[in-house]
Amino acid sequence: MDDETIAARMQRLAGQQAELEREQHSLKIEAHQELEKITIDVEDLLKRKSFLGSFLGISYEGRISHGELKTLCFDILLGHCEGLTSAQVRDEVRKRQPDMNVTSLPATLSYQFKRGNLQRDKLGRYFIQKDT
Repeated sequence: MDDETIAARMQRLAGQQAELEREQHSLKIEAHQELEKITIDVEDLLKRKSFLGSFLGISYEGRISHGELKTLCFDILLGHCEGLTSAQVRDEVRKRQPDMNVTSLPATLSYQFKRGNLQRDKLGRYFIQKDT
């Protein structure tokens, strides 16, 4: 290989890299635009849901967002290194957020235990999984 061949190949590769960077930049712009459109669509759908719910007499207040109960349970358990039973966690949730529906709390704790995110002792107390 001579110097001209190497230089030509490097120039060709630099051109290809520049083209890839332009294409990636263009894709990111498109993705941001699509995300903005989806966000607007979701907001519009939530407004429509609220309107229709009001019309039908359905209240969506008091419902929790995805993961909110799990996050609250983890926050509570972090403050209790001795662990808490499901009922104790439920009582603590009710103290912090009295309007929150806690019927799925035992299932949430059990699911997180099965996934390895929580530990449970023989007394049924839940603990945050400690990294070893």
